[in-house]
Amino acid sequence: MSVDFFSRQTAMHTKLMAGALLGAMLLNGQAMAATSATGSLTEARLTLTDLSYKLQDLRVHDGVDPLLRWDSAWALNASADEATQAGWLAGLPAWGDAGQRTVSALAPEVDLGAQSLLGSGESHVWVSGTGLQVMDVHAQSLEGRQASAGAGYTQAFTLGAGTQVSFSVLVDAHLQGGAFAGGWTPPADVGDPSHASASYAAVMSVNRLSSAMSGYADNSFVNDPDSFETRLQLQGLTLTVSNTGLSARTYLFGLTAYVQAEAALSPVPEPGGMALWLAGLSLLPWCVSRQRRGRAFS
Repeated sequence: MSVDFFSRQTAMHTKLMAGALLGAMLLNGQAMAATSATGSLTEARLTLTDLSYKLQDLRVHDGVDPLLRWDSAWALNASADEATQAGWLAGLPAWGDAGQRTVSALAPEVDLGAQSLLGSGESHVWVSGTGLQVMDVHAQSLEGRQASAGAGYTQAFTLGAGTQVSFSVLVDAHLQGGAFAGGWTPPADVGDPSHASASYAAVMSVNRLSSAMSGYADNSFVNDPDSFETRLQLQGLTLTVSNTGLSARTYLFGLTAYVQAEAALSPVPEPGGMALWLAGLSLLPWCVSRQRRGRAFS
């Protein structure tokens, strides 16, 4: 038997061993990710209701009543989005292609809704001749998923000279996330990233003016793995606009709602996966020793 033949055989066995170990590591990591899922939902919900306004006369002695007149046209939009985790990148979860759906409509349409491809995100907006009635957006996610939803309503109005208007809408929000049930020690370059996170944002705008209300909650893999829940119940979001000019002006009113929920899988293998990796490394000296013995024998 030649030296070259024996060396090639040993090198081939070493490569096969390394490939098998790498495959086992990857499979074990995937199994770890699947079995560490708690099955609990991470959710974000935001509901806007009872849009109203009050007028104030800034020139009480001019004999002209305060005026607000809505335009007969309005625009609605609704969107829903979701994605599956594709891995980790620079210490953050990387999300795959989104399954987004976006719809829009103009008056006289009064009811509009959208749902993501797998149903994890949904949005709904409903108006009537007197303005917005309900805007509701909802996103929910299991581990390894991300979902979001948004809705919008815009309508022009005319505000008389010397008139001030204060808009108000009631905001109801709910955020919750499941606990991380696994256990692992992240490397230094990963830190302690978020496991589950949920957020909401409500924005009211008139031309360049805006007023917003938002919330965020999350937990982590190591330092704060417990579940979380927050609620905001029927809080008022307001915005005031004044026309101090000498003639009526036209403005564009807008209201938007957005939520997002996501729950990431572990970025690195848990101790079981590391143990398998270390066991594989322990076999490498045996492979090297065998190769050396083969050369000595030849």
